[in-house]
Amino acid sequence: MYGFADVWERPALVRGWEEWFTDLVERPEWVHYLCRRFTDFYREDYTRAAEISRGRIDMYFLITDLAGQRGPLISPAMFLEFVAPYCGR
Repeated sequence: MYGFADVWERPALVRGWEEWFTDLVERPEWVHYLCRRFTDFYREDYTRAAEISRGRIDMYFLITDLAGQRGPLISPAMFLEFVAPYCGR
């Protein structure tokens, strides 16, 4: 097993949660930019790990925390716009 990729929560931690939630509404292009950058970083990291391990990695992790104690942090529509596209890139 390898990895700890997180293409949604990590960018939120960089921005700060309050700013991140504001960005989702007011600056979606910025959110997509950060998510793309993190996705590109993890893709390169995982590619290098696969090369170095010569195929011995059976599972790569992609994680994120999208909910709190009372429910989801974002709507299903926001999930489809800001999270889903970066999970299959």
